[in-house]
Amino acid sequence: MAAIGGSYGTFGWIVLSTADPAAAVRFYRRAFGWQEAEAGGLLLMLAGAKPVAAVMDYRQNDRIQREPQNWLPMVRVRDVDESIVKVESLGGSVIVPIQDVGVGRAAAVRGVTGEAIGLWETPGPLGGEPILMDPGICPWFELVTPDPERAIPFYKALFGWRIADEGGYTFIGNDEGQFGGIVKLAGDWEDYAFHAAIGRARGEKLSVPPHWMIFFGVDDCDHFTDQVEALGGQVTTRPEPLHTVGTFAVLRDPQGVYFSVLSKR
Repeated sequence: MAAIGGSYGTFGWIVLSTADPAAAVRFYRRAFGWQEAEAGGLLLMLAGAKPVAAVMDYRQNDRIQREPQNWLPMVRVRDVDESIVKVESLGGSVIVPIQDVGVGRAAAVRGVTGEAIGLWETPGPLGGEPILMDPGICPWFELVTPDPERAIPFYKALFGWRIADEGGYTFIGNDEGQFGGIVKLAGDWEDYAFHAAIGRARGEKLSVPPHWMIFFGVDDCDHFTDQVEALGGQVTTRPEPLHTVGTFAVLRDPQGVYFSVLSKR
C-alpha cells in the first residue's frame, strides 16, 4: 500500500462539502477524535497536529451547489493549469475553475465517465505529507463507474497511475504501491441510496452515477459502525471484506454525507 499524498499524481487532500460545517465538525471530532482549526481562510480538520481535511459550506459556491454534499478527493499535481488542459484534452470537463484556496491552488473536474475529482497544487507541506493506513486517516479511494475500460486510460494518461487486475479487482497505484481501486457500476450498487440522490441532483437518468468513494482508516469496523450510529449517523452497508485490502463499511454522517471506513482486519 502506497504512502499517499507525498508525490504528484497521488491523493493528498480531501474536502468535505456540506450545508452545515459546524455540525459536520462536531460529528467528525467525536467520531475520529479530530480537532478543527482555521488557516488561510479554510476550516481544517486535524489529526493531532496534522491537517487531514478541509470543510466548506457548499452553499457559498453556485457551481458546488449543483453537486450533492460529499467528500471530494484531491489529487496532488505539479501544475494545476497544465492539468486542467490535459483533463479537457482527454475528454474530461471542469466543474469548478482554478481557485486560490490559501494553501495552494485547486480545481474540481469531471472524469470521462462522469465522476468528480479534485486537482490540488501546493507549494508547501499542508496536506502533502503521506497519508497512511492509520486510524482516522484516508488510506483508500475507489472509483465506481459503469465504464472502467474508458476510465482507466483517462487516469493513466492524466496522473500516470499504474493499473493492475488482481483476482478480479482493478487496483490503482504508483511505484510506491497501491492506494485505490476501480469497480464496475452494476446492479448491486443500487443499494447505495445516496448515489441515486446524486443522480437526481445532477438530472441524470442513471440512478447510481459514477463516483469516487473515500475510505477512512479505523481500527475496527464493527466498533466504529456502532459508534457512528450512537452519534446520529447511519450505516448503509455493514462491515464486510474488501478483496485483500481489509474490512469495510459504508456510512452516512448526520448531515447526509456518505463515506466508507476500512480496517486491516
